[in-house]
Amino acid sequence: MASSSSDPPLAPSPVPPDLLFLFGSSDLSSTSVPISSPSSPVPLPNHSETQSQIHPPSSDNPQSWVSLFKSASPNLMKIASPVLDEDGTPTVRAPDSITLGSSQIWKDYLIAYFHGTPPYPAKIFADLDPIWGTKGRISVKKHSSRICFIHIPSEEIRKWALEVGFWHSGNFSFTLAPWTPDAKLVPMKLTHAPVWVLFKNIPPELWSFVGFSTIASGVGFPVHSEFPKLSPYTNGISKLKVVIDLYKKRPPFVRISDRLGATVLIEALYPKLPPKCSLCNEFGHLRLRCPESLAHPLQIPPVVANPPAAITQDPFQNLQKSHSQLNPRTEESGLRQQHNHKQGSSSLPSSPSFSKENTNSVNSYRVVRRSRPRSASPSLASKTISIKPVTTAEFEEE
Repeated sequence: MASSSSDPPLAPSPVPPDLLFLFGSSDLSSTSVPISSPSSPVPLPNHSETQSQIHPPSSDNPQSWVSLFKSASPNLMKIASPVLDEDGTPTVRAPDSITLGSSQIWKDYLIAYFHGTPPYPAKIFADLDPIWGTKGRISVKKHSSRICFIHIPSEEIRKWALEVGFWHSGNFSFTLAPWTPDAKLVPMKLTHAPVWVLFKNIPPELWSFVGFSTIASGVGFPVHSEFPKLSPYTNGISKLKVVIDLYKKRPPFVRISDRLGATVLIEALYPKLPPKCSLCNEFGHLRLRCPESLAHPLQIPPVVANPPAAITQDPFQNLQKSHSQLNPRTEESGLRQQHNHKQGSSSLPSSPSFSKENTNSVNSYRVVRRSRPRSASPSLASKTISIKPVTTAEFEEE
């Protein structure tokens, strides 16, 4: 105890104790505590010599312990000390060069709001790249379960895709919108959709773009006609794209009146509407792409096999009837068999015979197949062969 109290104090370590794991064994030699024995005291290593072996002396001022970090690329630094909130979450104040606004990496992307569960991005790419990727390969990135980011390199095709706005791919629909920093990335329910409406019985007085807009306004919001140029009046039929409310009743006729009180009735047909789900009754997808299909899987009723019907009559009767209807000769052979049986003949039967075996559980039948001997033809059997004897006179003459 006296010898330990007389030992010189250790030099302070240049590395904090909680960061010793960042250094190798050679660096720890300077911070190791010597073990002394009462018989032979071990001298302490010189701290200055150890540091001179590990780190060569330099003419600069001695550096702090942070300079001892062995980082291949020292590209980080401590910005500020965190401040703990009431719930214990550390908060760090960012420099003035950083603002927490939306990043501009999605500047040229389009937001695709899928009205249902979309397929995998690879399937979306396979469906849309032949249309949008004619001037550059598109890219599809999944953001959430019903939202994807689509990049179209060509600005011309990107504007055309936004003008159309509403697209179909397979059995699901989606709406395109340009990316903006304040865009709401939440699922969208399909309530209004642009659809083609076929109008018939249009009079020549309404055969103009103003007349088409008047007619389409009775159904919904007019968008554009099928052709950019007005064709000559032919049969009074025009196809117009109109944004309609999918959950309202679609009128089959539109009545147009003028300032003089004259009216005309125009027929409206809706050839194709967005797909409608039979499970949730929403538009934009079918049951296969319904988000509620996972919570409510399709119930398939179990198939119950009907038990075999019990044999209530002798099957030999049914077999004889069916066999006689297919082969009329069987009936003749059966009559011949009965005739031979009456005469005591030992001929074998020509049709399969059933022998009933008595068992304890179920009545069973064993089918025995026997060959039928060839019978002589009735025409040859009816003929009698007569042999006339030769006389002596006839023999001498020969």
